[in-house]
Amino acid sequence: MIKFTPALIIIFSTYCSTLPLHHQSDKGDRFRHYITTLNHIPLPLRSSTLHLKFNNVSPGYDRKEFELFHDRNTTRPLGILFKNTKYTVIADISIGDQGPVPFFTCYDDKGNVTDSLAPYPLSGDDEESITFENLLVTAKQKIVVTDTTNTWKLDAKGKAIPHSTKITAGITYYSLSPRGKFLSRHISSLL
Repeated sequence: MIKFTPALIIIFSTYCSTLPLHHQSDKGDRFRHYITTLNHIPLPLRSSTLHLKFNNVSPGYDRKEFELFHDRNTTRPLGILFKNTKYTVIADISIGDQGPVPFFTCYDDKGNVTDSLAPYPLSGDDEESITFENLLVTAKQKIVVTDTTNTWKLDAKGKAIPHSTKITAGITYYSLSPRGKFLSRHISSLL
């Protein structure tokens, strides 16, 4: 049987109190390794919910590290969208209503998520509407999403009422704040 002396308890508790710091350092090292396995995505990046095809930009990515750092709704990394001295934005692929869509995650240099962005929040359709979105990511680290929504009214039998269609167009601008958060500004108008 092991005897717990005061010296042994102090040594053990001191050791345990350093574990989270070691883990955090290890996570940062693992993140820095992971991003070395990703390629930079050539900008400008253009995508549309009408054309959802993404080239395999980072075929040699570290699968084990992807499992540690990816959002649970994504299936594979696309690559590094942009990187500055404080933050790295990685584009992963997620499955949307109409096929594969990009999902952006911002990390600090220790691999902690500071924010994320699903740039196609409106896309999809139902009985009375359909929305298409287009994405542009510029070389100046700006993200622009345009959307077009068609809506119509249904009669009692569930058929579209003639001349009830309305079209709304919008544009959303995103930028990355100095604190690693996605900032947005949306403008919408009825056509």
